[in-house]
Amino acid sequence: MHHGFWTKLMAITVLSLFSACRASSPSNSVLEVFAGSDTRIVLGAVEEERRGQPVNGETLLEAVQASRPLEDADLTRVLLVRPSAGLERVVNVQEMLTSGDRLYNPALAAGDVVYVPRRNQPDIKIRVWPSE
Repeated sequence: MHHGFWTKLMAITVLSLFSACRASSPSNSVLEVFAGSDTRIVLGAVEEERRGQPVNGETLLEAVQASRPLEDADLTRVLLVRPSAGLERVVNVQEMLTSGDRLYNPALAAGDVVYVPRRNQPDIKIRVWPSE
């Protein structure tokens, strides 16, 4: 019963924090995301921000494409954060699309956060907080 309430509250919090971050975008910005260990999130310069269970075997490239990047999205600096492994990596998705090289196109895992920045946007750090 309370789980639905907290899920909605987290979604509102993520969207509110993202909107605030998108509006100001100072250098060294930190975007705080509340995410359950069983979900994955794709947000940033995309038409459809996605939150939910990872689709079995869905890769970073597939998730970014399914989110429909905006025209001014910077696909050369997509940020993948995997809190469970302490991983934070910038991935050049544009290179994957251009060259067809899928050498670093990891399958997404539960708890992953993918952030697609806008062109000319300063680098951003993602801080993931457990939602439970």
